[in-house]
Amino acid sequence: MATLRKLRGKYYIRIRMKGQKEKLIPTKTGDERTAKQRLKAVQEREFLVLAHLLAENELVPLSLAEAEKKYRSYCEHKGLRPQTLISYDKVFTNFKNIVNPTFPVKGIGQKQVSSFIKFLKEKKIKTKKGKKPGSEEEKNLSNNTININLRSIQAFLNWLEKEKYILEAPKIELVKVDAPLPKFLTPAELDKIYSFTSDDKLLATFRVFESLGLRLNELKYAELEGDFVKVYAVNSKGRRDRIIPLPESIREDFSIATQEPYLTDYVSKSFTKLARKAGIKRTFHSLRHTFALRTLVQTKDLNLVKELLGHSQISTTMIYTKFPEDYLKTVLMDRQSTPKLKALA
Repeated sequence: MATLRKLRGKYYIRIRMKGQKEKLIPTKTGDERTAKQRLKAVQEREFLVLAHLLAENELVPLSLAEAEKKYRSYCEHKGLRPQTLISYDKVFTNFKNIVNPTFPVKGIGQKQVSSFIKFLKEKKIKTKKGKKPGSEEEKNLSNNTININLRSIQAFLNWLEKEKYILEAPKIELVKVDAPLPKFLTPAELDKIYSFTSDDKLLATFRVFESLGLRLNELKYAELEGDFVKVYAVNSKGRRDRIIPLPESIREDFSIATQEPYLTDYVSKSFTKLARKAGIKRTFHSLRHTFALRTLVQTKDLNLVKELLGHSQISTTMIYTKFPEDYLKTVLMDRQSTPKLKALA
């Protein structure tokens, strides 16, 4: 227990932790009353430290590898999608390699988190630069990819705290990233890309995604119910049932696209390749952005756009409000063949 000691007219706080030498902390005063106030503050802090150590000793001794297995079982029981679990596995493989699989989770703190962040920032990945063999280049992970990793680890640490495996989860600060506007496609750009698409089934697939705003992996699970397409929560990233009006002009395309649908990688890569061939720098996800902006212009209902896209939070959908309405009307609604949602027109 901390006590006062007076030396040469000044008071010192004497502290002796178990297994350590005695330490004297100067109060910088010769006034006993002031010295006692400062002693009290140190004693309160000493109590908190002791309480923390006692509580830490009561934690279940668990290695990082053991905790990760328990967390994965929790995620499976929670019903996370297989793709999400695969993503988690990749993140935790790296995290365990950096921290050490046998490291006790009760000792995880900012030091371990900082080491993982440093690893992510220095990690190199190989990407193809051209079609020729060996034409690869190394580049760093994008800030968005780094943040995806960090969010996964933060969720894990929060779970450890909730399950009483650690006293307090370290707070991870995400890497700052720019927030660019969603990249959409104008009717003229869509027509140009489609003109390069000689595969009728692939064209039908593109048109379905443009008209329904589905995520890439959702088409194979989409079911037609009358004039609507239904996507069930179990197959949706946002874990929400969605019912999307099907434009009459897309009905035949939907039938073609959903009969033994193409693999998602093939659809995505084919679209990017055809867009590049048409001289347009857009990825497959731009079809979803196009659907969202077009629907917002048609309905002026942001909450409806949120529901059709399957967003969990309206804040995610708010990004589409950054465009001036008049601008969107000009660039998106100048094609007679623009699909209109029957129930919304």
